[in-house]
Formats: sequence, C-alpha cells, structure tokens
Amino acid sequence: MKQEPLYSHPRKRCTRWFSPENPHGAKGKGAMTNNGHKGCAAFF
Repeated sequence: MKQEPLYSHPRKRCTRWFSPENPHGAKGKGAMTNNGHKGCAAFF
C-alpha cells in the first residue's frame, strides 16, 4: 500500500504575513514606519 504525504507544498506559492505595519502583505514592506524597527505591533 502506497502512503500519501500528510502535507504537500504547492509550487509557486509563498507565505505572506499581514499586520498593522503591512496591511496588504506586500513583500519586504513590514517595519517601514520607524526606520526599520517595530512601529505598530498591534491593532488599536
């Protein structure tokens, strides 16, 4: 019996994190408000 993998990663996809600093999830656009440091860590 051939076992199938529990998880397979789809090709040509990447992880994006959405946060108050990067609401659109643009690549390389987080932590831009405070010279590269955390500026807004949470929603208020």
